[in-house]
Amino acid sequence: MTNRTEPQSTGRRPATALDRLFTGSGARGVGSTALRVVLLLAPTLLALGPVERAAIWTRVWSTANEHFVGFERIPYVNWGEQYAAGLAALQVERDDVEFWRDLRKRVALLENGGTYLRFPTTLPRTHDTVPVRLLLSGNKVLLRRLSSAPDLKAAGVHVGDELISIDGTPAFDYVRAACVEQTSGSTYESRLATGVHRIFTGIAGTRADCVWRRPDGTEYRAMLLRDTGPNSDWFSEFDKSAADDYRRLDGRIIYLNLRGSISRSAQESMLEIVRDGSTRALILDLRETQAGIVPTEFIRSVIEYPVQAWASRYIRMAPRESAGMLGVLDLQPAWTARDGVLLTPSMPRFAGPLICLVGRETSGAAERLLQPLVETGRAVLIGDTTAGAGYEQTVLQLGDGATLTLAITQPLWSGGHGDGQGFAPNVWVQPRASSLASAKDDVLERALQFARKGE
Repeated sequence: MTNRTEPQSTGRRPATALDRLFTGSGARGVGSTALRVVLLLAPTLLALGPVERAAIWTRVWSTANEHFVGFERIPYVNWGEQYAAGLAALQVERDDVEFWRDLRKRVALLENGGTYLRFPTTLPRTHDTVPVRLLLSGNKVLLRRLSSAPDLKAAGVHVGDELISIDGTPAFDYVRAACVEQTSGSTYESRLATGVHRIFTGIAGTRADCVWRRPDGTEYRAMLLRDTGPNSDWFSEFDKSAADDYRRLDGRIIYLNLRGSISRSAQESMLEIVRDGSTRALILDLRETQAGIVPTEFIRSVIEYPVQAWASRYIRMAPRESAGMLGVLDLQPAWTARDGVLLTPSMPRFAGPLICLVGRETSGAAERLLQPLVETGRAVLIGDTTAGAGYEQTVLQLGDGATLTLAITQPLWSGGHGDGQGFAPNVWVQPRASSLASAKDDVLERALQFARKGE
């Protein structure tokens, strides 16, 4: 692949970045046995000095270089040349927080929704945010959820209000300029949809100068305090509401919101619905679903004929003579195709309407669930195009809770779905500010219309 480190036309394998770092081969080698030992111990050290920063970046770069499957989609990102430039830049970041923020931007260069960085849990809280949840509807930034924080109550903001500007910059422009670079995603639209969650992130204790517009057109200004971290009690209010939401609507229409992950309890609920026999229609809400286990038995119970699911290709790793000492696999890549799994219909079978609510944050396990349903014509999709990130992943531990999650398979589904091209909805619907303000869900309402009338 053109943007990995290129092999040399010699009888032995080319020197990798790790070789150059450990043995001194190449212009940037350090050739130090002592450094090799320090790098091994780096995760246990108390501070991120130059050596520790080099160790972390080397692990991230090398693991991506050998395992990441998406380089063909981003030929303009020469990952082989990123090592030296990244090493130099990361060494001069003024503190650990800026080091990790810079590292996250470099991971985001891979433009892959299945590849992202998690910060250490021990990182000082120099940045905070405002305890709200926002969403993009077209190019409008709308307030979707609101915590009970006193500062928000005093500011008078309400669900459904549109954020017009923040610190003097139009809100949508702010997302594009300041948030997307810190966000991983397989399409620019999915990066925007995820990046909007970072719009209030800033120096802890400062206030975001916001102009809002209510659904009736009234505009007002509010100064919102950045004093909340992602693990705070205010954000836990959202987490408590993120459990699987199972409801019976209109008697025989079942609504199941899978939230962030397809859990085992959700899979059990899906199979119970199939066994029930009285369900007229099933609505699966996948708009915020990324992780979890693909419910194979449920898929078999709703499809009408056999389907080949989850074909992919990955990089088969053949060990070289010398494995890296940092836990980085120093391996020889070779592309290998995988046919996937043949799913056959099973009994009992649910034959009623199956409606999936989708959006720009629908990815991962949710898109793997959708693939056999869409390709057999079994499901109707309502909402917005999905993220195009139906990858399988592995996780690299970087110490103190920090992780690199890396896409290791490239989906080979029809139409490119799951690899930078999401599933387009059969019915396109985006939320309206007035509906959010009145606690109405436009996407769900359209799904209910379809379930009732079958159109």
